[in-house]
Amino acid sequence: MKSIKFLFVLLASCTVSSCAVYSIYNLSLSSVESPVNAKERWGETKISHVFHGGLEKYCYEDDYIKIFWYVGSTQIGFDLTNKSLYTMKINWNEMVYIDENGRAERIMHTGVKYVDRNESQPHTIIPKNSTIVDSVIPTKNISYDNTNTILFGSSGKWVEAPLFPTFYSKDEVLESGMLGKRVKIVFPIIIQDVTNEYTFEFKIDDIVEPVSN
Repeated sequence: MKSIKFLFVLLASCTVSSCAVYSIYNLSLSSVESPVNAKERWGETKISHVFHGGLEKYCYEDDYIKIFWYVGSTQIGFDLTNKSLYTMKINWNEMVYIDENGRAERIMHTGVKYVDRNESQPHTIIPKNSTIVDSVIPTKNISYDNTNTILFGSSGKWVEAPLFPTFYSKDEVLESGMLGKRVKIVFPIIIQDVTNEYTFEFKIDDIVEPVSN
């Protein structure tokens, strides 16, 4: 299938001055691994690059699901439509994010409290012909920052770390080996008590020169 390009924008702080640095990556949806015997049951599959809801997104579709993906600096969002004749469930406890170094990470999704990120997460139910809007984040990227508590006596706060490392020049990116690496989301959907596992793979293709203010 034809690769789908999109831009990933990562906001970083400039340590030398008060400016902000934006590192913009070109990624592609390189493949979608459908459940076993997908063609016999799920029909033909399609990947497309679209503008949906005012955002640049990429879409995967078969006879059972249609899903739009869009990537933020710390979270990966999606709109999932149940096209089937059955109620679907998302099994969050078995969903996995595989980072650019091949590490499998637990995820949490919208509505889960940060403090409960490592607890069991109930299934999300999607009735037929309905859509849910949600987002996921690796739980390892969530931390509690109490720096200001120690220094100034103020309360701490929860922090979401960026999905990818921050760089301040293209040379750093090239030396890091980030380009060409891949990330995956293993996405289990339960239909009629059977778990159907999709795997969405994204490839980091290139980086645009940093822009600073």
